[in-house]
Amino acid sequence: MKRVYSPAAENHRGERGRGRGVTMTEQERLIKDTVDVRTRAEELLRSLQAAKAESEQHLAQSGQRDHLRALTGKSSLDNAIASTKRMIETLTRHLEQFNHPAGGR
Repeated sequence: MKRVYSPAAENHRGERGRGRGVTMTEQERLIKDTVDVRTRAEELLRSLQAAKAESEQHLAQSGQRDHLRALTGKSSLDNAIASTKRMIETLTRHLEQFNHPAGGR
């Protein structure tokens, strides 16, 4: 299970010091901004997945085909979903690094 940002845990780590030359205010802002972006990316992912399902249903009902998928094996929505998942994974890794800085354990 992946860890998510915890303000209480962050405050505790702040008492020990981070040694990065970043004040807690800057650190908190970076974490909050990262959490906000990840939340928006998760919302976007759900929206893309719903759009893909709707598109596939429409294509099936109309007897049409996805020309990009026919050429490349993936639709534009498949590509957008994969890209969004990678972004969420990257943001999660960054949050984990804030929670577990190298040498700060």
